[in-house]
Amino acid sequence: MGFLRACLKLCKLDEGLKHFLILCVITTVVLPMICTSLRDSIFYIKPINVDKEKKLLKIIDSKRLNESLRILNLSNSKNIYDGRPRHSLFKNQNIDIGVTIITVSRNRHQFDLYEPKYLTQVAGKIVSLLKDPALNKTYAVFLCNVDPDPNSYTEISPLSRILPTFQRFNAKIPQHVHILEKEKQDYLFCLNETMNRKANYTFLIEDDAYPDDRLFSVLEHVIDNRIENKFSECKSKVRDVTYVKFYHPTRLLGYYSLEVERILELISISVLFGTIMCQSYAYLYIKSKYSMNKMWFLFTVYSCLVAIAIGRQNIMEFRRVSSSLFQVTPAPSCCTPALLFTQHGGQKVMEYMQNVRCRYNYAKDMVLEDVKRKHGLVGLLVQPNLFKHIGLYSSLRSKVLDPFIV
Repeated sequence: MGFLRACLKLCKLDEGLKHFLILCVITTVVLPMICTSLRDSIFYIKPINVDKEKKLLKIIDSKRLNESLRILNLSNSKNIYDGRPRHSLFKNQNIDIGVTIITVSRNRHQFDLYEPKYLTQVAGKIVSLLKDPALNKTYAVFLCNVDPDPNSYTEISPLSRILPTFQRFNAKIPQHVHILEKEKQDYLFCLNETMNRKANYTFLIEDDAYPDDRLFSVLEHVIDNRIENKFSECKSKVRDVTYVKFYHPTRLLGYYSLEVERILELISISVLFGTIMCQSYAYLYIKSKYSMNKMWFLFTVYSCLVAIAIGRQNIMEFRRVSSSLFQVTPAPSCCTPALLFTQHGGQKVMEYMQNVRCRYNYAKDMVLEDVKRKHGLVGLLVQPNLFKHIGLYSSLRSKVLDPFIV
């Protein structure tokens, strides 16, 4: 009887409201089916078999590694950049961007016999991306070996014959500082060595950050349009920008982070699609007596809830269609897998880092946030991410991690 009464009440509803309720019912059935495999959706079902997921990640690693080995084996110190001056290995030539990969040995803890060779994967990808003839700036690629036992770090040896390498330690040295302080000192060393090559920009990449195919086209677009403002009548000073982040943990990029620009973004998406749905409905069902203002409100709320359910991270993927569609916002704190420094910003960071000491709950990303805040400088974040975190083996925590978490 209760179900019958509900059906009778539904029949008495205005046609517009009935259509909206039917849409909601269909959505609650279809949307979870679509989103169960979308990471960062509220309907995402995390694989129960962790070992199976790790095995899958290793298979993906192997494919990337084989591709990088193919690229690097076909290259040498003379033809790695096809002889084109825009990609220079020589410090006496003008360099727009110095790209440095910071690296240490992985899996020394020997949880298993697997050797991920993240450095080879990342270096091979960087080299392949820099062969793009559409790039307009000059680049130099460096490796920065900060391993405390450099002689036992065998993976970097063949790469050092191809790419110029900075090495912090000459022999095995016992570490007497906090691991976070050591990481800060490593970062400072690599930043300083790269800036000494007189590049206009310094791009520091950690060796477990795998680049996206659009990395350098987006990077050049950001430099030209958001830092140097080459195509704007209002010129801003390059020195106002400290750094640009090209990676932030995906789990921290959702609407729930309550960043001001993300709330405005959610409102904009809701209003846009709510208006489109309302106008479409008005065109198809003009005879409906239900107030179109109320329908617009319902469709807007509906669009908002659907966007939250799908997840901002997944919606942002549509921006990959074009380099000009990538979003640039103020950078939140946390995490340093891929940072581009201006000359002035890099100098400020080095000056500040030399006078602070990292410790538990105060890592180098917090130092970067402090120098930005205290000097009134600007940090930017490019979204969606242009790097994937592929680090299954942590050099800091000495354990196996889920690379989708960090």
